[in-house]
Amino acid sequence: MEEKSSSVKEPLVGTTPPQIVEDKLEPTTQMLRKIGGLAVYPIIGMIFHPAYLICNTVAFNQDPQAQAALAMGGLVLSIFLLSLGVTFNGSLDTLITQAYGQREFRLCRVYLNRQLYLNTIVFFVLAIPLALTKEMVVALGQTEETGRLAATYVHIMIPGVLTYSWQSCYSRYLSGQRITVVPMYANITATIVHVTLVLLLTVQHGMGITGVAIASSIQFFVRFLVTVTYVRRCGKFDAPEV
Repeated sequence: MEEKSSSVKEPLVGTTPPQIVEDKLEPTTQMLRKIGGLAVYPIIGMIFHPAYLICNTVAFNQDPQAQAALAMGGLVLSIFLLSLGVTFNGSLDTLITQAYGQREFRLCRVYLNRQLYLNTIVFFVLAIPLALTKEMVVALGQTEETGRLAATYVHIMIPGVLTYSWQSCYSRYLSGQRITVVPMYANITATIVHVTLVLLLTVQHGMGITGVAIASSIQFFVRFLVTVTYVRRCGKFDAPEV
């Protein structure tokens, strides 16, 4: 009887047998240093992220009704636009990191551009109920005047929050390629602009909550402008197909 062939195949004559490649991990200290270098900039940037809210509250430290309107307006924006519209692009963290690891730089840009379109569509759908901001605030037990001020704040903030959702896409696009310092500079620059505008519009010219809303909306636009300017002018992303 003929012997059954073994399941383990012998290497062909003249070929090199396959070798087991062991994973070579970086030393722990070197890995921690690299992680810390990438994380320190977002941490600093996030310290400046809520600065506009603090500045707005301080600007009305003698006006409880305006502070209540700011709180209710911020709550409405957080529920309808910030919590849903901005976190909607969270998939970019995974997709762009994977594409960058595979050196598919053009695919990184494709993911970014498609997410920008999706964010814009979802944003406008989520913004429709904000036409009833005053009614929602009054339904929560606030006065008519507080509801009117909150609605003014929310409606002026809508364009700025839209640019912030775009800036969030660009920030994830950069961080997925190990560039985390740009959003920090964007937040710091926006904070400086915001404080200046609040002093100018609200304190000096007495525009009240309208001035605060304009300053807050512009500071979101400044974040977007700084981030997108870096992407377009730094020269690192000029040829994503390479």
